[in-house]
Amino acid sequence: MAVPREQFDSLLGGKEELPSVVSVVKFVNARCQEISALTEAIEEPQNKHLAFQRMPKHLRRRAMSHNVKRMPRRLREVHFSQLEKSGLPLKGKRPSRKYRRRPSNLLQDYNRRAAANVWLETHIWHAKRFHMVRQWGYQLPQAPTNKGFRACYRASAKHCLLQDLSYLNCIELRGPEADILRGLGQLTSPECGLTFAAKCTLGGVREGRVTMFRRGGYPSQAIGKITFVWRPERDDLARTIWLWSHPAFYNELLGELIAVFQLELSETEMDVDTDGRDLGRTKGSKESRKNVEIEKLSIRNIKNWQKYSSDTVEMVLLKETLNRFRLTGPLAQVVLTEALKCVSVDEFIKPDINGEKTMEVDGLEESRSSWLHEFYKDDNRLQSLQEQCLFWGNVLKDVNSASELSPGMVLSAVVMDPRLSMPSTRTKAVNSGVSGILPDIPRGVRSHSPLWERALRETVTYSKMSAAQLNALRSRALVPGQVSVAWLGPHNVSHLPILLVQNRGSDKQSGYGSGWDVILPAGWGMPVWLGLVYRGARAGGLRETERLTLETASGPLLPPDTVAGRLDSEQTRRDRQEKYFRLPPDKRPNYIKLGVVAPFHCPWERLLQDWHTEGGDRDVYVIRHRGQLDFLKCLLSRTKPAVTCVFSERDKACGLVQVAVEMCGRGTLKEFSMICALGKRDMRLTRDKTGRGPTEPAHEDENEEERKNQRGAHVLKLKRLRKKRVKARREMEERGLFSVKAKEKKSPTEALVKKQLEQMKELWLPTEIKSVKNSCSRSVIGYVTYGGYSFSQSQSCGYGFVALPALLSVLQQSQGYFLVRNVTSLQYYIVRLK
Repeated sequence: MAVPREQFDSLLGGKEELPSVVSVVKFVNARCQEISALTEAIEEPQNKHLAFQRMPKHLRRRAMSHNVKRMPRRLREVHFSQLEKSGLPLKGKRPSRKYRRRPSNLLQDYNRRAAANVWLETHIWHAKRFHMVRQWGYQLPQAPTNKGFRACYRASAKHCLLQDLSYLNCIELRGPEADILRGLGQLTSPECGLTFAAKCTLGGVREGRVTMFRRGGYPSQAIGKITFVWRPERDDLARTIWLWSHPAFYNELLGELIAVFQLELSETEMDVDTDGRDLGRTKGSKESRKNVEIEKLSIRNIKNWQKYSSDTVEMVLLKETLNRFRLTGPLAQVVLTEALKCVSVDEFIKPDINGEKTMEVDGLEESRSSWLHEFYKDDNRLQSLQEQCLFWGNVLKDVNSASELSPGMVLSAVVMDPRLSMPSTRTKAVNSGVSGILPDIPRGVRSHSPLWERALRETVTYSKMSAAQLNALRSRALVPGQVSVAWLGPHNVSHLPILLVQNRGSDKQSGYGSGWDVILPAGWGMPVWLGLVYRGARAGGLRETERLTLETASGPLLPPDTVAGRLDSEQTRRDRQEKYFRLPPDKRPNYIKLGVVAPFHCPWERLLQDWHTEGGDRDVYVIRHRGQLDFLKCLLSRTKPAVTCVFSERDKACGLVQVAVEMCGRGTLKEFSMICALGKRDMRLTRDKTGRGPTEPAHEDENEEERKNQRGAHVLKLKRLRKKRVKARREMEERGLFSVKAKEKKSPTEALVKKQLEQMKELWLPTEIKSVKNSCSRSVIGYVTYGGYSFSQSQSCGYGFVALPALLSVLQQSQGYFLVRNVTSLQYYIVRLK
């Protein structure tokens, strides 16, 4: 018998049936209170734990707090909403190292890092082997890490020293010769020597050097020394000159040139490369990934070049568009001829049907040497190329030293890709030993260089075969790794125009310091650099540049009367003073007892005031008048001058004379050493072969007792203040204002400590200099700006500056001898000034 089905409320003791129709409004109104209570419970849960904290212990993972994927999928949405309410940012997964080091990311990172402080094209190579410094807006190599100090000197004296001078900035001026000379003449003076209008440099066969001044500022307001090269004369009246400036005063020189020629900035032009592809492509595109070397050049001033123009003169800034390498040593030209092979004209010329020679133009559009065919279509240029090849292969290699050639000579050449002739291992280029009478250098060797043409320079830069393409060709060669010009064919080989500038070196040391400067287009820095290194050239940095100025006695790169020199001196003073005060007091030299008023800089203004108190505008400058220098040279060498020179009152009040300092015996010259005059009883010491002079008596330190008292009082005051703070904090804790020690962001005694530190610095090194001349027992007449041991002279030497009135005053009684004393010693040494 079937049992009737019970209703849903049978357990409640009733029997109800569900209605067939329900009123939605009445049903919702009856449940509103329940819905609101449920919503409130959801939005404000009683459990304050986060979603991943409510997981069972056996399901909890340590990574749940920072990696949401470690959490079950059903709780991830709750976790995200909780993070949004708390305001915490959602931490994304850090990309893997493989992703971060993709080629496109590495390229972007390279360009980003190279933009802040400009990287040279050889930066990566130097960064692996050199100590790098940030200077003048560049990242430059300071010294090699292999501690090869003597090895660099041996290379410059017996073989070849290689340096990258691409940080030198080039400025191009174009216009009529008369207008260019008229403008540049306002920034120079013929009293200082040869100018831009000298016949030996005007034809473009030699490089010139000249000191630039502000307009109408001679003899003061010097800017710095620059080098220049005229473009050889052409048929038209327009001339071109390149000015090479140091980056320390590049902006100052640029401002003067704009003011003198009344130039205005033209619109910055952006060209399209030879293949019709714009350099400003989207980063990370497929095309940019294939041509990495071109993308690295996008941050340089190759396409986006700035041009200033007036009615007659045009100025183009070639900064970062040219590389300049310096080779120093007797075998510099041997290294050059071994690493760079001059192009062979016979490979581009073939006889036609009539037996005459014509240019090979097959496949000219695809040829990497198409620009070479276009440029040398002219018979005169082609003849010049033949003369260049003949001189390069038969004459330049057999020269024993670059000093045998004309000083400052400028040569041009076109060489093949140095990567094709690079040896598999590093070799050492040696001289052939054949030397004879040097023939007359043909004029064609010195002219008709494609490097002067901006369009050709860009073509050479962007038509270079990339390293990836070259490596692919090497892998397909008959002998893997060996690629020859004959196998590639002359039209598939990249060619490179270069300019060679001869450096004269020292006249007194048989041409020590002579060599060559190689100027080449951008983009070719590393191939040429590696080619020179693989031929035995030893790389050097800024330290070797300073050492060469010491060995050749050429003087400082930034004189003290220039703005750049003063800024460099102030930076050096600040750095060395900070280093001095980082030492503990018992490790610091007491310069007050040593009688040194300026241990980290040269107070030229105070020195001139002590020696000449009558008038003067106190605008210190270096004497550069050739006649005056010749007169002083005769006085120092105790010879009769040919013409008596009279110095003006301004020269006596503000003039500094650059001198070379040589020790007469023992002793070592260091920077900021004081040059002093001999005393009345010191002449007998000049006969001592050891060169040891008198001894400076120790001075009394008047601030020593005051330093001890201030130090003790300062320590006691800090202790009292600390006790007060501890007592106040305990009282606050007892009152219940706070129970945990608050972390103070700023120390309450920071201002007090800084004030006491400045007072102690003043007591150690007083900023007010009462007198420089009478600061010690011997009268101070000048300072050594750079000194050290010279390997070429086998003794310590240096260069510096002396006050002109002091030199004229003590020269008669000194008999050519003077005293020098280092800032950390009381011992004087006998020296001679030249």
